[in-house]
Amino acid sequence: MLSLEEIKYARIVIIRCVQKRSFHHEIKDLIKLKNVSSSSKLFRLFPFIDNDGLIKVGGRLKNAASIDIYQRHPIVLPADDHFTRLLFEHEHERCMHGSPQATLSTIRLQYWPLNGRNIARSTVHKCVKCFKYKPIVVQPIMGQLPADRVEPSRAFLNCGIDFAGPFLIKSSLRRNALLSKRYVCIFVCFTTKATHLELVSDLSTQSFIAALNRFFDRRGKSSVIYSDNATNFAGANNKLKEWYDIFQVEKHKSKLDEFLMNNGVQWKFIPARVPHFGGLWEAAVKSMKNIVRKTLGDTHLTYEEFNTILTRAEAFLNSRPIIPLSTGPNDSGVLTPGHFLIGDSLLAIPEPDISDVKTNRLTRWRRLSHYSQIICKKWSREYLNQLQERKRWAGEKGPKLDVGTVVLVKDENIPPLNWKLGRVTKV
Repeated sequence: MLSLEEIKYARIVIIRCVQKRSFHHEIKDLIKLKNVSSSSKLFRLFPFIDNDGLIKVGGRLKNAASIDIYQRHPIVLPADDHFTRLLFEHEHERCMHGSPQATLSTIRLQYWPLNGRNIARSTVHKCVKCFKYKPIVVQPIMGQLPADRVEPSRAFLNCGIDFAGPFLIKSSLRRNALLSKRYVCIFVCFTTKATHLELVSDLSTQSFIAALNRFFDRRGKSSVIYSDNATNFAGANNKLKEWYDIFQVEKHKSKLDEFLMNNGVQWKFIPARVPHFGGLWEAAVKSMKNIVRKTLGDTHLTYEEFNTILTRAEAFLNSRPIIPLSTGPNDSGVLTPGHFLIGDSLLAIPEPDISDVKTNRLTRWRRLSHYSQIICKKWSREYLNQLQERKRWAGEKGPKLDVGTVVLVKDENIPPLNWKLGRVTKV
């Protein structure tokens, strides 16, 4: 086993060899002229050679007797040497993976590396643990909208589905009534952004299929339904675990597949770990929660009362404008999802009773047909144009991905140091 004196002597010999390899001209000048050339990198350090044959910093701290001799006259190290890199890596780990400033400050207690700040930053940047703890997330440019978003169709023909909750519901009107969990199933139309809310008693297969049946009976059958991938719900959180089970249990899958096949509905999952693919229903969930929380606060309602609030919230969501408001006095009004459901906003003032007007004075069907055509034209001319601009992710950020690049696969449910490594096979 090596002794402390042997280790110190070996360190001095290694540093002496490193300095001879990098500062051989400076060593000759210091031996002969006791100074270095003004063009040398060491000129501002006022270097000298000590009794061990090492180049040290003369500096201006000679009279600082309260600090260690190595801090007053640290050993000079070259910037482009492997020994310097190893020393920075060792000190970075000894400092418990500290910042570049912390690593450099501990190095300078004994050494004076040239270009030390850049070496410290490079060391921290190349540290695998530090990179895993604070990785650079690749942000690609916003992709093209799918055909289901830009092709005209009736409301809810193509839609997305998500769950929200749990919400605590009272079992009766008594003050000390028991509270039970209830969930909200949210359907969002891809074409019109119309929203449909269904209150679900639990996350069982029967309740979920019953909610789908009520949705189909009121809004018509959908051809394609999108939802989050089940792996997004695989977390330690109990709420996420319940949502995970409803999609993962084989018994539920078989019953749901049989129900969808009988109704001619195609179910599609978005890719795993890409929640921004479901931005439509995520935004609807956020809006619905804001309305309910601002309305109820901490109040707990019965099932019927809460269902009434949800229906009212659905009316507000379907009355939001999907195009910017116009300031023109002759504009026919703003387009809302309610126009595709009942022909007008769900909060619009009712039309006056014209049942007593003579029939020959009315062209009702022509007016309705004309109005429907106006809605379709406004959707194609005004709403679709709003989707043209990339309001987010307009440019690529982060490192460029190429085939063969080793990456970290981000997972919200586990710490960054436990993220899995992956290799890009296709861009």
